[in-house]
Amino acid sequence: MLAADDLATSAKQETSCRFSGDATREELNRLVPHDYGQRLVSLFIKYVWPALPLISRSQMGLTPSCSIPEPWALERTPVHLLAAVYASALPFAAHDDYLCVLQTYNAPPADRLWRMAYELISEEIHTPHLAVLQTALLYLHRPLDEARASIADTPFVWSFVGTIVGLAESLGLHIECRMWGIPAWEKRLRRRLWWAIYAEDKWRSLLMGRPPYIHRSEWDVSELDGADFLYHTRGASSSSSGVHQPQDPVPFRYLVDLSGIAEQIYESF
Repeated sequence: MLAADDLATSAKQETSCRFSGDATREELNRLVPHDYGQRLVSLFIKYVWPALPLISRSQMGLTPSCSIPEPWALERTPVHLLAAVYASALPFAAHDDYLCVLQTYNAPPADRLWRMAYELISEEIHTPHLAVLQTALLYLHRPLDEARASIADTPFVWSFVGTIVGLAESLGLHIECRMWGIPAWEKRLRRRLWWAIYAEDKWRSLLMGRPPYIHRSEWDVSELDGADFLYHTRGASSSSSGVHQPQDPVPFRYLVDLSGIAEQIYESF
């Protein structure tokens, strides 16, 4: 890993695939204004997060009584991650009283948002942060149109899973982090991300007939528990008054448990 992101500028240019214009925050804000984006994030938390808890609610400034982020939270979120969150939530816009009307007249182009996410992944992969990994996982789960959903995945999908696993290991997600001196929200996020990647690897290797990238002897992250789904009110200390225990994202917990069974099935043949 490079000591400074600026050292990889030339490498980023080599793998850049931004042929459709600059994927900048200005363009993202033009496609999805803040008032629209705030509600999309709220929809993401409600409908996507229980199955894919890939973002930190604490870092978005969310609380049990406030599920809509403030503009400052959107501005400090990397463009690629925000574009992927917006695009993931767009299919649920009909469930918001405000967005369902706007969607009729001026719906943001989901394809362009996903393209922005991918273009920036291809650059930021040289200096990866957790946001790159979060974006890549969401991109892997992007909704497909009816024609593409009815055919088998191309080799790109399995290759992209390998890229995600490589990113995770470069960031040390395969190592237990609960004893590390990093913020509590990051520990929770890192652990959830690892188990999400583990699930992707096991299910896709089983369904696609590929040898898995992740092997039991090469990681030591403990199983998920309720502490991995806590979140703190912004500005609160680590005391219990600032900690909230929401309902566990049951679909994700079930997916992870079933992934372990999938691994056993794969290894038995």
